[in-house]
Amino acid sequence: MLNPHTALFIKAAQKLGVGYRIVNPPTLVRFTKNGKSTLIYRTQIEANALIPSLLCLSKYQTNLTLRKAKLPVPKQLCCQSAEDARTAVKEIGFPLVVKPLKGLGGKYVTVNIKSETELRKAVNQVLKEHRGFVVEKFCQGKDYRFLVLKGKLIGIVKREPPTVTGDGKHSVRQLLMIGNPKLPIDAELRQTLTRRGLQLNSVPQTGIVVKLRKNANITTGADSSTVTNNTIHPDLRKLAIKAVSVMGMSFAGVDMLIKNPKKPRKDNAVILELNSQPGIDIHERPDKGIPQPVAETILRYLLHL
Repeated sequence: MLNPHTALFIKAAQKLGVGYRIVNPPTLVRFTKNGKSTLIYRTQIEANALIPSLLCLSKYQTNLTLRKAKLPVPKQLCCQSAEDARTAVKEIGFPLVVKPLKGLGGKYVTVNIKSETELRKAVNQVLKEHRGFVVEKFCQGKDYRFLVLKGKLIGIVKREPPTVTGDGKHSVRQLLMIGNPKLPIDAELRQTLTRRGLQLNSVPQTGIVVKLRKNANITTGADSSTVTNNTIHPDLRKLAIKAVSVMGMSFAGVDMLIKNPKKPRKDNAVILELNSQPGIDIHERPDKGIPQPVAETILRYLLHL
């Protein structure tokens, strides 16, 4: 079975009359048109240089590079142990975020940590699978993904944590099974409910919206809605493009927290990270909004169509 992003590129190629050959299923494909050829691995394109792509894999290196360029990023420290994390608390202060130094998909990310107990749990969790992690200041704002290609913005998506809405009859668990059966019932979900005085067997009143996770990563169940350029302040759009340029990338996804999308960046937005293999399905198949045909746009650029 093809990788879902690869399948979207193949669908776009068929629409454009572009030839393709699956080099290494399910992720590596060569696309050809009018004597021009390009390889795409998942969503990694040849136009991205190797070293910038590798730098983007490190959340700390990305944060450091953007900070040196005077772009707004959360204060962040690189850690390898619980002792390092305690030192970070003294320098940064609660609330905090703990996430792997490297990794995709939002796994082992804990946000809005407000106590030593929560910090210890988050660190123990991330160290089960990763040798290094970062501790950064938790920032308020809505989660946006900007997709940038060669200095142009080709897609914007807003991501929100998964929720269920009470009907006064069904428990949280039942509402979850009805509305989002693929969402994993894990420690983070249980902790998020506990913070709100709820459990899986609690029955929310009619109309009450119950947030199931603190973070808004698509791979852990977040909802996506496409956003048009004219609803985002021009300065924020420029910020996303600048971030990709500073990292030396041609193509990347920029994750940003924004308090008010109608205002410029100052005291309003921070860049969380860049992704050299950004998911395109959230643009092509959003939960809400008009699909953005970014796979087609990328192929047109790579093959000079």
